[in-house]
Amino acid sequence: MSSKGFCHPRYEEIICKNKAVLFTDVVNSSATFENVGDLLATEMILEFFEVSQRIIELHDGMVVKTTGDGVMAVFDCPVQALRVAMAIQREPSRSFQCKIGIAYGEVAMVETSMGWDYFGQTVILASRLLMEPGMIVMSQKLYDQPGVADLLHYHYVVPNNRAIKGFHGQIPCCDVLPLQPTGKPPTKRRSDDKIWWQRWPKSSTKPSSCLA
Repeated sequence: MSSKGFCHPRYEEIICKNKAVLFTDVVNSSATFENVGDLLATEMILEFFEVSQRIIELHDGMVVKTTGDGVMAVFDCPVQALRVAMAIQREPSRSFQCKIGIAYGEVAMVETSMGWDYFGQTVILASRLLMEPGMIVMSQKLYDQPGVADLLHYHYVVPNNRAIKGFHGQIPCCDVLPLQPTGKPPTKRRSDDKIWWQRWPKSSTKPSSCLA
């Protein structure tokens, strides 16, 4: 994958490269601390971080930082980012729900004394796609990448144009919700939602792998 860079007086180099950026956010973490106490709540959050890091690294991603009650990670491969989001979404060990946002596009990579950090509109967008508990919200650009749509077996994909703070106009996104165990659509969806029901047979073509 091609990249470009330039020098900065305080840093050796700033590299611009396409990445998939993923954010998670634990729902009602403040209430959890209040209900079970700081010690137990901290243990629960740390368990979530450990599980998330294991899943991210298993799919060739990198944890950039924790964000109090969430995680930021980056991936070269959009397909792997979605796999991670879906794995976290269905992780049975979690004692709480989380929101997940993913975006794909150019980011600015900066190597600091604490490791690599990432900046730019793609990072900001991913962080602001944390919408609803149990839902994955991805940018349309990520959805359009090869192999991404093929992963969404037995999921509802709801296209949405959202007003995102800091961005002009409506930003095209896709909400991803798993089917209920009964095979029925998720509840509490607006009747005017346009839903793409992505349900492929088991013999569906295997998602294409990402190029290095």
